Amino acid sequence: MNNSWTYNETDKKVGTQLSEFLPDRIFDIHAHIYRNSDLNSLEASGEKNEHAEFSVDMWKTHVTDFLNGVTPEGGLFFPFPTTKLDIEGANNYLLSQIKEEKLSRGLVVVSPDMDREKLAYLLKQPGIVGMKPYHVFSKETPTWESSLAGFLPDWQLELADAHGSIVMLHIVKSGSIADADNIKEIREMCTRYPGMKLILAHSARSFHAPHAAEGIKKLRGIENIWFDNSAICEPESLMVILKEFGPRKLM
Repeated sequence: MNNSWTYNETDKKVGTQLSEFLPDRIFDIHAHIYRNSDLNSLEASGEKNEHAEFSVDMWKTHVTDFLNGVTPEGGLFFPFPTTKLDIEGANNYLLSQIKEEKLSRGLVVVSPDMDREKLAYLLKQPGIVGMKPYHVFSKETPTWESSLAGFLPDWQLELADAHGSIVMLHIVKSGSIADADNIKEIREMCTRYPGMKLILAHSARSFHAPHAAEGIKKLRGIENIWFDNSAICEPESLMVILKEFGPRKLM
């Protein structure tokens, strides 16, 4: 493929195979929308001049095409976090996009530098159900080895707890969910803030299945934790979650 917008015969074949066993009603639990003008970076899209944005309508069109005519009923949308992201602009775009979406919801991007009152205001907006922190906003370097506290401060967890909000958390560190400090921080935040709904993105970033086998079992017993399977293409990590947490915790 020449770029991320190409839809070829291989895509069509895979999409047809998927559509044969997918349910009639689908909700996308992990979907990014963005305007290139907010990204301030080429790292998210090489099509900066050709495509000024990726909207909810564009998401719906591309997913429907890929799934051979099966149209998702809605999605959980959030901006694409980049190092130089215009966070306010990206969140405003999100608000404008989900305003007309009856079954879709949104997560605002957050950074440790955000104003507390501003975040509290955003969490009260129609369709907004939580927040999306990301390691690129951490004060620790390299950010890819950041602690969770480095980009998700206690005051944001307090707001999530108070509002019953989702926190869509992409953990980092080379050991991912097998990292002992990651496990400790996750257990502590879920216990201290039981009103928060923690979603561990990418099956707790279990792109390497042995990490899932080692780490996810150590989270058993936590009630306010879920997993999404976005971008996880092999079954082993998903089987670990199903074994340790059951089907209602995997989205």
